[in-house]
Amino acid sequence: MWLVFDQLAPHDSISEMKGSLVSSIRTLVTYMRERQTSSRSQYLKRVRMFRDFINEGFGRVRASAEAVLFEFGPNREQALKLRNAVRAWQPQIRTLFLLQVTLAHIRLREQTGSLPEDVERMQEACAKILDKIADALDQQLDGGEALPELTQAPIAEHSVAGSLANDSLVIAQDLLKQVQSAGSV
Repeated sequence: MWLVFDQLAPHDSISEMKGSLVSSIRTLVTYMRERQTSSRSQYLKRVRMFRDFINEGFGRVRASAEAVLFEFGPNREQALKLRNAVRAWQPQIRTLFLLQVTLAHIRLREQTGSLPEDVERMQEACAKILDKIADALDQQLDGGEALPELTQAPIAEHSVAGSLANDSLVIAQDLLKQVQSAGSV
């Protein structure tokens, strides 16, 4: 039965996993850049929508990664290596996401609806790194060019929001290093 299914499937699970991962990272970047522009209730609705979409994306990545085990073909070994790499990266991406959820809640508590300026700069630096990761995964996983080099992280003030933003940036940089080291996948 699997042999028939393997031949009839319109796309493979590895492509689904890659697409879901890149989509989840790009949505996380959009989530990080979301700001309160009108009412707090509208901001909260958008944050919840993004949060749910990102969680669903993580679920799709996990399900596709499990399905890779059942696919056979000439690229099976490479697909399994990529599957293992993605499974290793996913906890860091989830941790980064949870830090962003906390920062969104801090934004809601602030009178201005925003974080301190240096924290916002760190958030933007982290978003740019995640953009690079998503772009690099898109290119590299489809046989494109090598991954970009790391940039130095800015330093934030010592506050809860600053600490969370700093941790997000460190995780994003570490994730970029791991993606760079998986260049042959």
